[in-house]
Amino acid sequence: MNFNKNNLLTLVLITLGSATALTAADKSYCKKLAEMLCGKKSKEKVDPAQDSAYLLVKQKPLTQYSAYDKVHIAVAENINQRPYMEDRCFIYAVKPETANEKKELVCAVFDGHGGSEAVDYVQQNFSEQFAKHKGIEPHEALMQALQKIDHDLKAPQFQESGTTAIIAHIKNAQATIANVGDSRAILIRDNKVIYETTDHSLDDPREIKKIKEAGGSIIYKNGGAYVGDIIFYGAINMSRTLGNWNIRKRPIGRGITAKPDIHTEKMLQNDILVLASDGIWDVLPCDTVAAIIATVRKKNKLAGTAGFIKEAAEQLNLEAQKRGATDNTTAMILHFKEQPKKTR
Repeated sequence: MNFNKNNLLTLVLITLGSATALTAADKSYCKKLAEMLCGKKSKEKVDPAQDSAYLLVKQKPLTQYSAYDKVHIAVAENINQRPYMEDRCFIYAVKPETANEKKELVCAVFDGHGGSEAVDYVQQNFSEQFAKHKGIEPHEALMQALQKIDHDLKAPQFQESGTTAIIAHIKNAQATIANVGDSRAILIRDNKVIYETTDHSLDDPREIKKIKEAGGSIIYKNGGAYVGDIIFYGAINMSRTLGNWNIRKRPIGRGITAKPDIHTEKMLQNDILVLASDGIWDVLPCDTVAAIIATVRKKNKLAGTAGFIKEAAEQLNLEAQKRGATDNTTAMILHFKEQPKKTR
């Protein structure tokens, strides 16, 4: 997400609710912000309330919500000391085609590296690829969409750039989480972290072993580990990435893949899911993130859901900055408001 690179913090509140609760002005405003968020214009004469795939983006909470599948989302970002903002995110809502079909929501944070070409392409095209696999299990849909996107990044204009991905698919209070690279998701229940994704970093001996066994080249420089060749072809400090084919197509990059880890969790009432780029996690441990959100939530107890998640997302960025974060930071917070229906 990058409306203005000079803004230290950009806050966006997204509420997945009833499209009929939006006025005509709201729909127009949502569409314009969605176009900015995606980096491209939508098709002409598309009504977000009628299209099967639409984005609802608001800088303030909607006052009416649907009777089920209520998910409240806030996003905050910070450019910090980098000259460019290479973090991106999106919120993709799939409108049910029948009365009995459940709503679907796909949220993602991407952290680009080596330029913004790859991360912009992924942000602008992932939702379209995912939509092509509608009707199959979310696990397989995410896998196939990521494989196709990674294949597209072999094109010459993307060769030197790449991106991480942390994606959550939500349907019927079930979250399917896919991660590639070192962006991370955590699930918070009763103020405690009960699940976190595993970073695909070179701090993990299993990932290093995989690369070495494949014949890849690991370089140790300035206290860090990298795969590739810093002088000629470039190097990255993670074991999995979308893109970066200038490294992966050579012997030095053997073992680097775009294969995601995918995990499914049943979401309960008041669960919180955090998706964030590594700029957050480099300086804020998972338990600290949970504690910050809990503190803000307690302080804003009377302010309502929207107020607490907006402030919590902002606070995570500000706290990361206070602790010396130099990388771009993006934090997306999803709050689940309703208990999943019991199945017989």
